[in-house]
Amino acid sequence: MASASSSYSSSSPRRPKPKPKVDWNAANRSKLMSPDVVMEEIESAIAATEYEHASRHLKAAACSDVEAADRAFRSARTAVAKGDFEVGMELSQLALLNCPPHKTNAISKIQTLIAHMKQQRAASTEN
Repeated sequence: MASASSSYSSSSPRRPKPKPKVDWNAANRSKLMSPDVVMEEIESAIAATEYEHASRHLKAAACSDVEAADRAFRSARTAVAKGDFEVGMELSQLALLNCPPHKTNAISKIQTLIAHMKQQRAASTEN
């Protein structure tokens, strides 16, 4: 029986000893690094954070600008159809401000709507 129990204990997997918990802080690591390396790491972390923030902001702005321009343009057309040229002009200007510069077709449509409103307003003041 003694041999059976010894073979049982030798075949069971050994659990690794838990590693002692080491409290790590920046001061511990900075002792191993020169001041120049510490400054480079800080500057690198700041640059990475700024890049992430800027790219997240640009991605959000790019989507919302197109959507805002489209909503403003549609609302401006509705206002012009109702004969409210002042609101239509304000909304058209808002659409023009929010429209990305590479969307030349959309910009020309907005400018055409603005020109149409100016003609309609001039015609309505003459009557």
